[in-house]
Parts: sequence; C-alpha cells; structure tokens
Amino acid sequence: MYGYSHRSSILRDLMYYRATTSLLVINIAAYVIFSILSLNPIILSNSVIFMFAENSFMVLHGAYWQLITAMFVHFNIIHIAANMIFLYILGTRLEVHRGGSTVIIVYFLTGLLGNVLSLLLPLNTLSAGASGAIFGLFAYLAVILGGRREFSRAAGTVFIFWVASVGLNVNIIAHFGGMIGGLILGWLDINGVYRLPSKKYFEEDWTYGYGY
Repeated sequence: MYGYSHRSSILRDLMYYRATTSLLVINIAAYVIFSILSLNPIILSNSVIFMFAENSFMVLHGAYWQLITAMFVHFNIIHIAANMIFLYILGTRLEVHRGGSTVIIVYFLTGLLGNVLSLLLPLNTLSAGASGAIFGLFAYLAVILGGRREFSRAAGTVFIFWVASVGLNVNIIAHFGGMIGGLILGWLDINGVYRLPSKKYFEEDWTYGYGY
C-alpha cells in the first residue's frame, strides 16, 4: 500500500506540475537523442559532447548555443539520473509556491548565469548538466520559504550545500552562478521589488502531492 501511494503521488505530480515535468521531459529526451547519436545509452560520445556541452573556447569563437544546450546535456546516465531526481524534488515544490512560469524562468536564468560564469574556466574545459539551474531553483526556494527575516540563514544553508558539492570534475562555478542567481531572484521576490509571474496551487494539492 505504501509503495502504491508513493508511486501514485509521483505520477500525479508529473501530470499536475507541468512546468517541472516539461523540464524533465526535455532533459530526458535530449539524453535519449544524444545517446542514439553516440550509439551508447550509458555515456555520450566525445563528438556529441564537443558539439552541445559548453566549451569556453568554442563559445568565445561563436558557439553561443552551448550556453543553452549545456543545460540539457549530461555526460552519462548516472549524471542525468541524479540531476533529474533533484529537479523533480525542487521543481515541484517551487511550482507549488510560485507556479510553473517561475520554475521555467528561474531554471533558464540561473542556468544561463552559471554557464556564462563558467567561461572563466580554462578554455579546454567541458561543462554540461542541469546542476547550475538546479542550484538556482534550490536557492530561490530556500529564500522564499525563509522569508525576509530568515534570508541570511537561507543563504547560509544554500552556501553550505554549494561547498558540499565541491569535488573532482564538478563545475562549482556553474553551481555558484546558479546559487547567486537564485538568491538574487529570491531576494527580489520576498522584498517586493519584483516577483516573477506566478500562479499558486491549492493547498490540498500540496498535501496530496507530498504526503508520503
């Protein structure tokens, strides 16, 4: 019974929270297409990575599309699986509080900021994945849940998670850019400076979607 309820709530989330589901579908579809092009479902080929992931040298020489496509490219199946779990958790929760438009806008703005800052990395660096945008969603969500009085604590919590993400072959610059973007957008929201287009869902939807 517990397992059935858990699966049912996840499926209902995917049907109801359409912005998050759309981002999940785009990321997964991109991985399927790129894995077909790579002739390998486990890890993408170098040719695909060089074309669609972010390489500072290529971007600075005209491959500007990589700043966007890199948000939807993942090096291997473990990479995308981990990111999609976090995207589902954070995306659906933010969609409850601020609606689908906010999820989409925060994802793209913070992911783009992370990728732009990644141009500071050595020119031969390859960077890809949704983690910069996911850090943006996390930071934005933490700020709006904490409110004005808890902004410093929320920012500190997000910073700790950023430090914890430091590791070999991890683009902490993209994570940092996403985090800063999310904190700024969240601060503008809670202080009434500017709030992204939003549509809150009914409270009963929150209860049903996360009561497992």
